[in-house]
Amino acid sequence: MVGGTKKRSSTPKRTTSTTVAGRRVTRRATAKHTKITKRPTAAKPKKAVKPGASAKRRVIPPATRAEHRAPSTAKKSVTFTLDAPAGWDVAIAGTFNNWQPQAMTKSPGGLWRVAIKLAPGTYQYKFLADTQWREDPNNPRKTSNEQGGFNSICAVL
Repeated sequence: MVGGTKKRSSTPKRTTSTTVAGRRVTRRATAKHTKITKRPTAAKPKKAVKPGASAKRRVIPPATRAEHRAPSTAKKSVTFTLDAPAGWDVAIAGTFNNWQPQAMTKSPGGLWRVAIKLAPGTYQYKFLADTQWREDPNNPRKTSNEQGGFNSICAVL
């Protein structure tokens, strides 16, 4: 001690670091008050704006909305029926199931039916009734096949 006064050391003042509202804040202790300083944080990237883009949405009149929709690729349920009261085993096969016979169910009146979900497109099919291949008698649309017969055609829109 020189002259009756204490010499203060040159050590740095104590600091504390906390997080306030998502930002890191450093507080330094001072004699009269606590000083708050904000540390810089990384800048968030701004969203890219397309040239010519505006904040307003384009309104399509109700009459033309259907024309602006993307083509539907949702599968639709198609029911196939065959009237064969004397049949004991009926199945359907076609391009929609790679010609693998799919069983049909018989109603009490002898009507065989099955519902299959199909994507929009054109399909060929035939019934396999009691081990015999048969065209759909209720469908006039047919095409020739490689075995010299005909396949029925189903179009799903």
